[in-house]
Amino acid sequence: MTRQFIQSALISGMIILLLVQAAPSQTTLTIKVKGGDPAKAVKGAQVHIENDEVHPQFRQDRRTKKNGCITIHSVPPGKYRVQITANGWETFGNLYAVNQSQQEIEINLTRQRITTK
Repeated sequence: MTRQFIQSALISGMIILLLVQAAPSQTTLTIKVKGGDPAKAVKGAQVHIENDEVHPQFRQDRRTKKNGCITIHSVPPGKYRVQITANGWETFGNLYAVNQSQQEIEINLTRQRITTK
């Protein structure tokens, strides 16, 4: 009986280990939006992040807080399109690899040029 118990415990342990390794890791992603010279937080910027390659598809739209940041929890690893729009600033877009348990992306916006006729 002791031998069967040890075998069962070892098999259960191996199954748990395989399940933990197979489970997709998740990321806590922080995006900081700054602009100007010197760079200051951009409050109220619209942040769009998406990845069509993960299942289910991942899409979120958020607005930055007073500190210019948003934080998104439980982001699956992968490549994400990030687009930032804000009044008075040029629209920004880029691809980012998200692959760490906690990841921070800092984006510096450029002032929109005002043209007169």
